[in-house]
Amino acid sequence: MTPLKWDEKYILNVKEIDDEHKNLFSLFNRLQDGMNTGKSRAELEHALSDLIDNTVLHFATEEKLMQQFSYIGFVEHKRVHDALIAEAKELQENFSQDRIELSEQVSVFLSGWLTDHILDMDKKYGPLFKK
Repeated sequence: MTPLKWDEKYILNVKEIDDEHKNLFSLFNRLQDGMNTGKSRAELEHALSDLIDNTVLHFATEEKLMQQFSYIGFVEHKRVHDALIAEAKELQENFSQDRIELSEQVSVFLSGWLTDHILDMDKKYGPLFKK
């Protein structure tokens, strides 16, 4: 699988959020590169952990801003965040306990939730935060 490329279509014009999204792209690409180049299981675990940990922090930032700006879609957005984190942590646990391998299917899932979430869910709050 190819790396994710940051593109203008992902920009929300909210510096803190855009910077965090760029960081998540970078962390995903580090994990993807490790998978493509045969890095050790420990290195892949570390890369996956960094991606998930930073996603948790990013979601907390978004949720704080949503509450600060009284975003009407907060409850649904938080529900999606919680579901994504639960799914990612289950994947992480399964990988760390040798129940799964990191594969293209896992990579497609991770890249999909990252890009789709930005384009679908996050684009909805961008204009509110810019004000």
